[in-house]
Amino acid sequence: EVIVPDRVHVLWQGRIVASGGAELARRIEREGYAWLQPGAALASAQEV
Repeated sequence: EVIVPDRVHVLWQGRIVASGGAELARRIEREGYAWLQPGAALASAQEV
């Protein structure tokens, strides 16, 4: 049996840096947490 989360909150240094549902949990399972680090979103946005 698998439990599907309703809400997911990711803490980084005591602050919530991401909130979402089951899709966020699946993305973390696929990609890990590196993309959630401060500055990672800025770096990935600049690559586009």
